[in-house]
Amino acid sequence: MGRTSGPQGACKPFNILANRWFLQLIKARALSRPDKSRWCNKLPQAILRKDIAAGRIGMKIRIFFVVALCASGLAAFERTPETATQGIRVIELEGARNFRDIGGYETADGRTVKWGQVYRSDKLSDLTQADYKVLDDIDLETIVDFRSDAERADAQTKWGNDDDPDILNLSIGDNAADWSSTLSRQLRSGNFTKDEITATFIDMYRAIPIDAAGQYKIMFERLADGYNRPLLMHCTAGKDRTGVGTALILSALGVPRTTIMDDFLLTNEVADVDRALYFVARGFGERAGHEIDPESLRPLVGVDAAYLETTFETIESEYGSVNAYLTEALGVTPDIRTQLQNALLE
Repeated sequence: MGRTSGPQGACKPFNILANRWFLQLIKARALSRPDKSRWCNKLPQAILRKDIAAGRIGMKIRIFFVVALCASGLAAFERTPETATQGIRVIELEGARNFRDIGGYETADGRTVKWGQVYRSDKLSDLTQADYKVLDDIDLETIVDFRSDAERADAQTKWGNDDDPDILNLSIGDNAADWSSTLSRQLRSGNFTKDEITATFIDMYRAIPIDAAGQYKIMFERLADGYNRPLLMHCTAGKDRTGVGTALILSALGVPRTTIMDDFLLTNEVADVDRALYFVARGFGERAGHEIDPESLRPLVGVDAAYLETTFETIESEYGSVNAYLTEALGVTPDIRTQLQNALLE
C-alpha cells in the first residue's frame, strides 16, 4: 500500500494486502471500532478494494476492516482463512492535517499494536462540525495537550461533541525553555537560515526527553488506565512533542526503532510539507516585512531523522538505554510495561 497508510513492512496486515493475496479478498467486515461488531453495508466490494489499495477511505465515518484472506480463492475459505484487522492510519479531517492512528505496527516479538486505542494529531482548534462527527465515532476518552499556555490561548480547543473527553494540559516548551525562546526570536525577526532553524530543533529534541520527563510520565500513567483510552496526544503541528511521545509509547510496546522512525517521518507526507512551505513562508514574511525563503522553514514545518535520533542518543547517554529511561524517568516499570503491552498489543 501507499505511504499514506503507514510505512511499508511495518505491520503484517499492510504486507498482506499489498501482495498478490489482495486479489483474493473474500469478504470484509467494516467496524466503527475494532471491538464493536456492527456491520457496515455502505461500501460495495469493488469500491472497498479500490479504497483499501489507495490507503484512504473517502467517507466521513471511521472504519476498521476485518479482512478474510486465503491462498487458494473462494473454495478454500471454509478451510484455511487468514484473518487480519486492518485500520486506516491517516484520518482525514477538514480542520487537522496530521491526525493519525498509531495502531498496526508490528513489535519485535511478532505482536501488533491495536488499532483505535492511541492517536496523534496537530492542534484541534480548527475542527469543523463534520470533523466532530468523525471523532464521535472514535469515542475518545482522553486528550493530552502538549502545547504551552500561550499556544492554547492563541488556538483554543473548544470540543464540539456532547460527550467531552477529559482534556489534560501537559505543557512542554514554555518561554522558559531555551529552544522555545530561541525559536520565537528567530521567527519573529524573520532573519534566519535553514541551518539555524535546524540547530534550534536539534536543541529541542535534546532537551525534551529530560526537561519534559514529568509530562511524559503523566501521559503514561493515564495511558496505563484502560478507562482513559482511546487516548489522543497532540501539540501544535503534531510532529515534535507529539512525535517524541509517540516514539516513547511505541518503544514501550516493543516496536523496532526503524518502524518508530518511519512513523515519525510520515508527517512529511501526511502534512504535505513541500506544499505547506510556501504558505508558511508567506505568512512569516508578511509579519517580518520581508520575503522569506520557503526552504529555510523546512526544519520548522517538517521533521528529519536527525531530530528523533538526537532524542534517543540523549536518552541513551543519560540513562544507558530507552528501557532504563522508561523505568527511571517515566515510572514505566517492567510490570507497567507488561500491563501496557497486554492491553495495547494483539
